[in-house]
Amino acid sequence: MWFKQIQYFQLKTGLPYQTEYLEEALANLIFEPCLPSLPIGMGFISPLAHQSEEEAPLVHAANGFMMLCLQVEEKILPSTVVRQALQERIKQIELSQKRKVPYKEKQALQADIIATLLPRAFSRLKQIYAYVDTKQNYLILNTVNPKEVGYFLN
Repeated sequence: MWFKQIQYFQLKTGLPYQTEYLEEALANLIFEPCLPSLPIGMGFISPLAHQSEEEAPLVHAANGFMMLCLQVEEKILPSTVVRQALQERIKQIELSQKRKVPYKEKQALQADIIATLLPRAFSRLKQIYAYVDTKQNYLILNTVNPKEVGYFLN
């Protein structure tokens, strides 16, 4: 695998950068599909795509380097769809109750619309690969997108 765009971070020295330690730390952060009501879900998967999930390790180590892969599942809910549904609901309230809808109520309506549309939204999967250089104490990410970097570092 080639890293096309990288972002690197200097790691503190003295931390235990060992495969067993990292495997144990990531064991609680394994990827599970996103719940229908949530807009995003993430977790670690094996960086070795060709192995089955049961036997594939979460950390692939070789020559002082440890490869990781964070998988992110995002729900795709276009803002135009939300805006149209909101306009329809506002129009319905204005006609039936003969009143203007205040700003705070519009915000509550929008949150309600998003909550009802999320279970029907499409999902997009992304993999963010990274490796830890234990010799030079670097974390190297295969992305420069600030949003994806934030996913990995949080």
